[in-house]
Amino acid sequence: MYLAAIEEGGKRREEGDGPMTQNKMDRLSVFRVPPFFDRLDKAKGDLWAWATEGLGDDSAGENNVPDDWATSWELKVGDPVEADLGGCMFPASVMKVNNNKTYDVQFFDGEVEAGLTRDAIVLKVKPVLESKGKGGDGEGG
Repeated sequence: MYLAAIEEGGKRREEGDGPMTQNKMDRLSVFRVPPFFDRLDKAKGDLWAWATEGLGDDSAGENNVPDDWATSWELKVGDPVEADLGGCMFPASVMKVNNNKTYDVQFFDGEVEAGLTRDAIVLKVKPVLESKGKGGDGEGG
């Protein structure tokens, strides 16, 4: 690579300070682009390895959470949600789970709305199944 760079320098001196041609750009990319993307790919690989370190395989957990978890997962007291208030969704938390499958929520400003149905509430944090197996509190509906 070093010899190729010296050769390129000689070609540039011969060509002078003229405009940047497609040929010059193609030659320039040989020196700058591949090493940049090699370093970028290595950094992405290192970041992925760091981020997934110790997670193991996914088969015992998140894969069993349905795709529509935000609108179908069973809510618990304290869950962070967005709830419908007059046609708009606002940040809230579940205060009470009622026996008739409705929910009481408290909005970010302290206002409380009682008796909301599940379709008026969106769960904000993806649930994680407990690794103890099926049938525990970690399963939703």
